[in-house]
Amino acid sequence: MSRGRLFLLGGFLLVLLAVPVTIMFLQQQTSRQIGAAKSTTLSFGLTKQFYVGDTVRVGIYVTPNNNVVSFVRLGITYDSDKLSVASSASVLTDYQAQLPTTLDGPTVSCQSNICEVKVTMSIGATGRPLTGSSQILIGNLNFTAASPTDTNLTPILRFDQSNTQILSIASSDQPAENVLASANDASITILPVPTPTPGPTGAPTPTETPVPTQPTSGGGGTGGGTGGGTGGGVTVTPSSSTSATPTKSVATPSPTGTKQLPSTGPSEIIIGTGIVGALITVGGILLLAL
Repeated sequence: MSRGRLFLLGGFLLVLLAVPVTIMFLQQQTSRQIGAAKSTTLSFGLTKQFYVGDTVRVGIYVTPNNNVVSFVRLGITYDSDKLSVASSASVLTDYQAQLPTTLDGPTVSCQSNICEVKVTMSIGATGRPLTGSSQILIGNLNFTAASPTDTNLTPILRFDQSNTQILSIASSDQPAENVLASANDASITILPVPTPTPGPTGAPTPTETPVPTQPTSGGGGTGGGTGGGTGGGVTVTPSSSTSATPTKSVATPSPTGTKQLPSTGPSEIIIGTGIVGALITVGGILLLAL
């Protein structure tokens, strides 16, 4: 057999051996990609109804499920017309408890009324990967309710999935593969401050106040004859009354005795005239006798 034929036969045998090896390698790669299931979810804690001026504290939770989470990059948007923050340093807290190494942030940037909080965290060299099907708190957001919400508008707090990434170190996961399966918006309702309704007011209770009465005359009579007068005493009797207006009694003086004067009527004139006439008559008789 010539050398050329041997070369062709050897090349053919190599191709036959390479085909199954290549197929096996591709199957393994496909199997690894299928095994890297995106099962991690992000959510906000249970929220409630707030009033304008209330402090709004919302937890951020990750649920790894089948993944082994070692890296989290968060982008969270909020409506600054509805939720206000004191400062960018206070908007996100407690984020280093589970993911102790902070690679970037937290930062806050705004366009019009839509602001976004960004932070990148990992387990670093000392942290433990996040695993299991339970919710794990990885941070808290702190706001103040600024104005009432409108249920017809976009949720005022949500994850920006274009800036959110979660990596897993599970053996079936790819090193740079985002294993985030879903991220749920927050449900927050802000109501106006209720106006207090005035309750019924009780009527004032009257208090009893002693009211003294004015002295009144009593207990005596009018003396007879000349020089008589009014006898008796004065008695002050306190009385209880719920009225605030005191009553005044005016004492009426009793008539006092009057002195009788001698009358000078016509009878005295007649008697005097008679006496004078008698004296004149006696004088005339005496003169005649002489």
